[in-house]
Amino acid sequence: LYLTKNSDDQLEFELIVDQEFLKSQRALGKKELKIVLREMPKLQFNAILFFLAIALADGAIKGFSTVDELLNARIPSGRNTWLLRWQDDCLEKPVVRKVTTEGPKAAPLTYSCLWTQLQHLATRTGFTDRLTIHSIRRGVANAIDKTATEAERSQLLGHRTATIYRTSYISNISDVDAQALFFEETARENHSKRFRGMTLGLEPLLPQKLPSMEKSAFETRSDVLAINEQIRELTTQVAGKPSEYPELHEARIKLHSQKRTLHQRALKTYVDNWCKGKYEEEVAETRATDTSLPQVSREGREIFSLIRRFMPTRDRLASSIFAQAPIHSTKGADVLRDLVNLCTTVKKVALSYR
Repeated sequence: LYLTKNSDDQLEFELIVDQEFLKSQRALGKKELKIVLREMPKLQFNAILFFLAIALADGAIKGFSTVDELLNARIPSGRNTWLLRWQDDCLEKPVVRKVTTEGPKAAPLTYSCLWTQLQHLATRTGFTDRLTIHSIRRGVANAIDKTATEAERSQLLGHRTATIYRTSYISNISDVDAQALFFEETARENHSKRFRGMTLGLEPLLPQKLPSMEKSAFETRSDVLAINEQIRELTTQVAGKPSEYPELHEARIKLHSQKRTLHQRALKTYVDNWCKGKYEEEVAETRATDTSLPQVSREGREIFSLIRRFMPTRDRLASSIFAQAPIHSTKGADVLRDLVNLCTTVKKVALSYR
């Protein structure tokens, strides 16, 4: 972590990330790839902002324990940049770790856990298409393709050959305005960008769970009833002592997993049918002669809108995180304080969201 000055002579942070476990690097005996992260204009996209919140919460920055201390730091005389050092006991501590209602654990966050969290986030956001970590990775690959060299792109993505990008990463939606070029018109740039992203499949009112009637129908299905009965039998046999009956405990876990899979399929079927019905409603709306039809808002559907006043920190972040400001500003400092507060509060409602 470095404290530097930008072209406007304003203080800012830069972070160098050593990608020790980058895919294919160790297998090929290559040196660790280092990525330089800088502050982005919008706080919501500022990765360093969120990193600093976790680092301060962990007490990882040597000599600085609060937001005010860190933001009041200045580059020592005679230096252009200043390397901020880590506490010795934090050098081997994972930055992003598993979290329970009791707080963060020592174990790092696993790929499967991150994947699950991303899926839930995408669903709550209203994406109808499947969002994965590799979706983001492919998006980065296509974004840098026009500016990075083939070697730079392969290095950043950890590809052994450039062929991997051409066969598995390049978008199947062409960004070449062939129509304009053929008719000798001015070709548009990035005209297909909207179709390459996921916003076209964004449905803010997308159902998040089965309604009561559909949920009741699901619970009374013969296959679900059979699973519930097996779970009850195993629960009785385990008798609250899973360590003494590991095989029975594992069997019960698998049954719960089977039920979740069936529930996800039922929810997907319901969502697909809902989307079809929603389109028919929108067609009817466009044909309506009454232009004063009420607009449906998602505000009333969100639990957060009902309970936000009980969580002032999150209530503030819900709007302030979208500001365009540097970390070394009043708004940036306020957002950083709120993020640190979320990471350090003893209330379980906050610890479960770290």
